[in-house]
Amino acid sequence: MRENKEKTFILPVIVLFVLYLLFTVADLSTSAQSGYRGADRSGAHRYLLMVTGFLIVYLPFNVRDLKIRQPVSSLIVLLVWTVYVNFINNVSIWGLLVQGNMSFLWVLSYIFFETARSSEEKDKSFVRKMIFILAAFYAVATIYYFFDIMMRKDRIPVLNVVYYGMALLPWLFINSSKKTKAVITVIALVVVVFSMKRGAIIALPLMILANYFVQGKIENSNKNMLKLVLVIILFFVAVMIANNLTGGFLTDRFSGEEIESGSGRSEQIGLITRLLGEKDFVDLFIGSGCEKSIQILGTGIHNEWLNFLYCYGIIGFIIYAVLIIGFIRKSFYVLKTVPELAPACFMMTALYLVLSMVSTGYGGYVGFWLFGFWGYVNAEIEHRTENSGEETQYEIVQ
Repeated sequence: MRENKEKTFILPVIVLFVLYLLFTVADLSTSAQSGYRGADRSGAHRYLLMVTGFLIVYLPFNVRDLKIRQPVSSLIVLLVWTVYVNFINNVSIWGLLVQGNMSFLWVLSYIFFETARSSEEKDKSFVRKMIFILAAFYAVATIYYFFDIMMRKDRIPVLNVVYYGMALLPWLFINSSKKTKAVITVIALVVVVFSMKRGAIIALPLMILANYFVQGKIENSNKNMLKLVLVIILFFVAVMIANNLTGGFLTDRFSGEEIESGSGRSEQIGLITRLLGEKDFVDLFIGSGCEKSIQILGTGIHNEWLNFLYCYGIIGFIIYAVLIIGFIRKSFYVLKTVPELAPACFMMTALYLVLSMVSTGYGGYVGFWLFGFWGYVNAEIEHRTENSGEETQYEIVQ
């Protein structure tokens, strides 16, 4: 029965990954980050709506006994609240559709990958094969657009696409051997350096630190700390080589002046903080909707905590904080119950914490993998505890 269930589930996985890959190609070929500022992005949005549509059709035929637990409980509440706030603030139909679709998609992603893991045998994961393919695609895309923009625009690019690949790293670390993890880590180091993205250069060492530190706690060994030191040295050498080859570009990006300004982030934060102080109590409590910050700044707020406070009020901020706390609590819960999964969980939590401070996770397309990961992990917890004959506490919200 299990084997037949796996075989029948392969087709939905293939369809989803093909649709998402088409979206990714359309997204990269029209994104300002890849040097196509002003290009028509309607194709990327259509493919994303197709992904949502497919998951909506998939849902009623494949979900059985769904348990509402963290983080999907917070994602559902955020979906309802953000749509409500945008609606009462007269956000444009297009803005309401795009933001609402993204919020809904994070819930669907969680449910899909929870179902996917529930339908697979441990060592025969078709989802993991697709994740490896997609991770390779993002790695190649990061390096390709680095040289492509260098030639087309005659400038050194800073590539957000690297975050997609980084969001897949924790997925790749589940059920992978130590040798495979080491190879993946080295490749990730190279790709992140090519991205020239400050946030990624900060986040990756934290993810590696989380992996080796948690693994050392599990094994009660200090050997992993030596590996961590060697990896950090390797990363530092790679950064220095890249810095020399680019004429000090990375040194300039990490200069005191650049760090302080944050490429305009300090001005953004200062302005938004002042505007928050000018709001009346009701507006501060409920929020102004997702378009207000863009109207004021011309772009989104590069700090998700501040963005939620301004756009979705104190209520939205609290719901968002509960979501982040849920990631942290779930990671510690996994460390106690299924420790072999803990390094990947802490890696994903570390990445999300960095994204929440310098970019966005919930408000970016990378959320598909950030949130889908926890659905996959929750099902993996249940699979392992059931197979070990232990009484699972899976139903408890952690």
